[in-house]
Amino acid sequence: MVIILFRFLTLSGKHDTLKMLMLTVVMSLLKSFFIIAVLILLMISYSLAGVILFGTVKYGEALNRHANFKTSFNAMILLFRTTTGEDWNKIMHDCMLSKPYCTETPATPNFWQTDCGNSASALIYFISFYVIVTFVFLNLFIAVIIENFSLFYSSDEDSLISNTDLRDFQLTWNLVDKYRKGVLSVRQAKLVLRLLKGRLEVDSGSLLFKHMCCEIEKLRNGCDVSFHDALGVLAYRSVDISRSLQLEELLEREELEYQIEEEVAIQTIRDWFTNLRKKRAEREWIRHLEQGGIPLAGWCPVL
Repeated sequence: MVIILFRFLTLSGKHDTLKMLMLTVVMSLLKSFFIIAVLILLMISYSLAGVILFGTVKYGEALNRHANFKTSFNAMILLFRTTTGEDWNKIMHDCMLSKPYCTETPATPNFWQTDCGNSASALIYFISFYVIVTFVFLNLFIAVIIENFSLFYSSDEDSLISNTDLRDFQLTWNLVDKYRKGVLSVRQAKLVLRLLKGRLEVDSGSLLFKHMCCEIEKLRNGCDVSFHDALGVLAYRSVDISRSLQLEELLEREELEYQIEEEVAIQTIRDWFTNLRKKRAEREWIRHLEQGGIPLAGWCPVL
């Protein structure tokens, strides 16, 4: 058994689909810790209440020696069975047992000393438990699993940034971040963007690349950039997130985009004048050399 389990874990690490399923299960358990804890406490409370209310009830069709409230352990097993929806209404009807199908004599007038049930208690107990546990907590747990599954298991066809893209970005980051610190300088982060290939590839001469570089410089005021910072910049530029942002976040994002566009435009104009000045200086230098009688064959000016 241990060998089979170890073999399955080994295969799940190599196969993408199994790996996604394992990650989904692990992350769901971590994120649902408090839901599971509250669910266990709730079942313990209901099991103890069931022992008090129905611990002495006479066996019936569904309430028998295998499923009963004699002990708290038996009650827990029975409640777990109830969460699956198996014959919970029959168990409820058995707990509603009344005369003449049970023993209630003048010598035992107390409810706690008879083997009869109670209709009102059974209705409130089982219906409240089934609604709270099955319809609320179990559906919350399923919702967490579905959310994590949609997060981890995405393909190139149904998402703009897939797991393959994220893996490519991580591999490119690792090429630059050799010591695995998780942070890079602004210059190294720009190099990561320049080295990206595939669907996340950005032309180093495009306006989009200039915008991304400007945003990276503004992130930490020129200090080191983390892995998630660079990935966030890339995701903002690759995916339309306007619908998923709150109003305040959307306004902040629009203001940041306006600042970046303004700074990129100023830098572009400055670079254009700088290149124009260099070309003019180059032409004047060539003209000066020609007037001085210096041969230009095989000569290239270095400025």
